[in-house]
Amino acid sequence: MLDFFPLPITLANYTSYLLNINRLLMWKKLSGGEGYLEQKEIKHLSLAEKGDLFKDWIERYGRAIKSLQLEGSGLTFLPLEIGQLSQVEELFLNNNKLTALPNELG
Repeated sequence: MLDFFPLPITLANYTSYLLNINRLLMWKKLSGGEGYLEQKEIKHLSLAEKGDLFKDWIERYGRAIKSLQLEGSGLTFLPLEIGQLSQVEELFLNNNKLTALPNELG
């Protein structure tokens, strides 16, 4: 057994991991996101805890975002929180590994 995995590898754990990785990749590209993540009290949180914070951060700051430049971010899917960015007029997604777009973009 590999000791460095905190949880057994299951489909649910893997899906949660992918969701939080994509949230983090997206967050780093948002204006102010990288600086927020570098705060001392946030920097050392687990990936799951940062994923939970992402939802709150989007609710607080997402309405001010007009342009999203996520090209080359390594995204495999877009988190559902993208639907809360209702003021976005430009969305750049080139050079990612997306296979589908969520209905929330509609």
